[in-house]
Amino acid sequence: MFCYWCADVLKVRPKTFTHLDPNMALTSKTTFALTLIALASALSAQAAVVTFNDRGAFNVAVSGQTTLTFEAQNTAPPFTYYGNTGLSLSGVTFANALSGYLYVADVNAVNPSYNWGSGASLLFGSVNEGGGNVVITLPTSTFSFGLDLMAEADFNADLTAGQLFNLNVDGTNYAVNTAQRPTRTFFGVSSDTAFSSITITMNNTTFPFRVLPILDNFSFSESQVRNVPEPGSLALIGLALAGAALARRRA
Repeated sequence: MFCYWCADVLKVRPKTFTHLDPNMALTSKTTFALTLIALASALSAQAAVVTFNDRGAFNVAVSGQTTLTFEAQNTAPPFTYYGNTGLSLSGVTFANALSGYLYVADVNAVNPSYNWGSGASLLFGSVNEGGGNVVITLPTSTFSFGLDLMAEADFNADLTAGQLFNLNVDGTNYAVNTAQRPTRTFFGVSSDTAFSSITITMNNTTFPFRVLPILDNFSFSESQVRNVPEPGSLALIGLALAGAALARRRA
């Protein structure tokens, strides 16, 4: 028999034992397990290929970039011809497989109405005069690339609409619609598999005569996207964090 009088004298109280509800314990363990599963799924559900239409986002996601601006390659302004031999810079080779039409030019120096605010750029074909085409061969271990695309009409005329470019990246096609001058159109790709070559073509469907396809600020990197989850992965991470909080309250 417990002596309450003695306990009061000694300032001792009987120990209270709290019994954990087995159902609640099971629920907490189950919730915690599901949390771990959801979190693991979220972390592993990274996109194998990520595309970008904004250079700022590309720069944040991809580190260690080399950017080719073509400024130093305009050695005989306003046009420097590279069609017969192609152009190699920092391990990247540019060649026109259709017509040999390949120039580095500061188009603003040729005609102010061509000003894209980009300085020297690469003109890689004259649509309706041989075809707009450039084949870009990349260095080994290139996992990311990005570039600015533009299109301009010749003969002092201005385009009334952007142009459709097709980028064939190791057999995968990407369609890119360019904006009208002076807005340069950015396109970038990052993958967990290295790229080897890019073929860019442009088909003039909106203008009756010669159109100049142009690219500039070609960036490439050995780095992949810095673990940017897909929207579904973000939802899984949110679910995992909510489950962890619930499990902690029940524990």
